[in-house]
Amino acid sequence: MTKIWRISKRAVFQEVEKNVFVVTFETHADKNRILEGMPWLFDNVLFPLRPYDGRLQPTQIKFESEIFWLQMHDLPLGKMTKECGEQIGASVGKVLEVDAMDDGVGWGRFIRVKINMPLFKPIARGRFIHSTGGKLWVPFQYEKLPKICFRCGWLVHDVAGCSKSGPGS
Repeated sequence: MTKIWRISKRAVFQEVEKNVFVVTFETHADKNRILEGMPWLFDNVLFPLRPYDGRLQPTQIKFESEIFWLQMHDLPLGKMTKECGEQIGASVGKVLEVDAMDDGVGWGRFIRVKINMPLFKPIARGRFIHSTGGKLWVPFQYEKLPKICFRCGWLVHDVAGCSKSGPGS
């Protein structure tokens, strides 16, 4: 991961539970840049990170959600606003930021919303919104989306690890 992260100093990985590691960075700048750059993928599999102060037991650290940039495509230009991005984004997860200009307008091919979304729910592929022309489908694209299970839609396993029954199981 240190090569992928391109950090200036060392990072030490110590396994404290099965598949749970404490990563110690030599500089705060490296640590902050890595946390700001989430999500991180390794072999197209999600590598979730959490800030850790040493106070919790490793089993108490929760990896139930992750931060992603969500692109909302094909919105009417009048709906490409910070307010609309927040409303639609809130239906997917906790909205952290909307990539819009200072006046709240986000005109372009799509509007970007940074969300903290649950990992144990199927990912949303889009949402219907109401507009003057009636109901409109707004398709989503996720930036840095890892492998997903195409049977249940979760991000935390692939079809081989899925407990839901379906074709081929």
